[in-house]
Amino acid sequence: MYKSIEKPKKEDLIRLYVDEKKSMQECGDILGVCAVTILNYMRKYGIKSRERHKGFLGKHHTENVKKIISKTHKGKVLNEETKRKISESHKLKGTGHKKQRQDGYVALYYPEHPYSNQDGYIMEHRYIMEQHIGRYIKDDEAVHHKNKDRKDNRLENLELMTLKEHARLHMIERHKQRKELSDE
Repeated sequence: MYKSIEKPKKEDLIRLYVDEKKSMQECGDILGVCAVTILNYMRKYGIKSRERHKGFLGKHHTENVKKIISKTHKGKVLNEETKRKISESHKLKGTGHKKQRQDGYVALYYPEHPYSNQDGYIMEHRYIMEQHIGRYIKDDEAVHHKNKDRKDNRLENLELMTLKEHARLHMIERHKQRKELSDE
């Protein structure tokens, strides 16, 4: 997919990202590099990235929360009655309702939270840790489940650590598992 080894030019990044309001992924697809490369070159050139959740045309996602349609309905043409029913179901559940994800994590519906995803959900374990420490979790921090159970979001099972520490911890665990398998 990414054929170009050529570095993106500052003028191209300004035209695509700033003027045309394209996402970093779209810029990367056009210029033949990955989105991370776009981000790195934007930092190098001093081009400020948009705030979180200020993607397409700079609209904040909470302004469009009522327009959120589940992945089940994406790409389908819905009549006004169906859209109204979907909107009502979101209102009935209300802010703070929980949702079990397929990857085992529990998500909370808080569309006004600055780190919520496009559907308005935040991971419950992150929210619990934020409440405990009294601030938002930084981009270079992670919340670790001590007993490896992603559904167990009790405070005593959660540990705040840097991303580097978290990655190291899981790397050590994987190494131990491989060693145990090879010893058998």
